[in-house]
Amino acid sequence: MRKLIQSILCGVALASTFALATPASAAPELAGTININTATAAELDLLPGVGPSIAAKVLAYRESRSFGDITHLLRVKGIGRKTFKKLKPFLTIDGETTLRAAGEAKPTSSGDSSQTDDADDIDDAASES
Repeated sequence: MRKLIQSILCGVALASTFALATPASAAPELAGTININTATAAELDLLPGVGPSIAAKVLAYRESRSFGDITHLLRVKGIGRKTFKKLKPFLTIDGETTLRAAGEAKPTSSGDSSQTDDADDIDDAASES
């Protein structure tokens, strides 16, 4: 009887572990692209399968030579074909980095005056009524 109860409790614990585990598909959806020639470590870290260690290796590689093609990312130790396949839709070697989690607002530059324009519009609308 004691072994039966232990087996049941272990089964329940195991089942709850699987039920509460976050599936890999729950990773945030990404939108945009990342320029691997200009991206920061934090930007590279957004990519699926890339953590701080691989981001540092990409930056170290980039110090000696730039990426002429996105496939050159395969030259970085730790990025194999499977990882590259996940990264490919988000990679570019031209333009600026626009990668962000889907649903997030696009990053604004520090010189963006749209926030003050919106505040002025609100003030104007309040004074008209």
